[in-house]
Amino acid sequence: MLKEMKRKDDILPKLMASTGSHDDLFSKEISKYEHICQEIASNLEVQEQFLMHIQAQNDEFASIFNLKDYKGIAWQMQIMQSSSVLSVF
Repeated sequence: MLKEMKRKDDILPKLMASTGSHDDLFSKEISKYEHICQEIASNLEVQEQFLMHIQAQNDEFASIFNLKDYKGIAWQMQIMQSSSVLSVF
């Protein structure tokens, strides 16, 4: 969508034909993209809310299942398995 809009938005002919203020032309042309900027801002807010929700869920999961202890146990089991493999050789 944005690539197509960019391709179609060639203001050079308008700029060359303009006898008035270039600032007015630029303001008018840039206003075409205001709705996209608003949509992006809205999407960023939603993404931040999702991230906060995911972080809260992760914190809850970690506290319920005590992941710190699990990681320690998993690491110890990995060392034991590695030791038993090495003893075979």
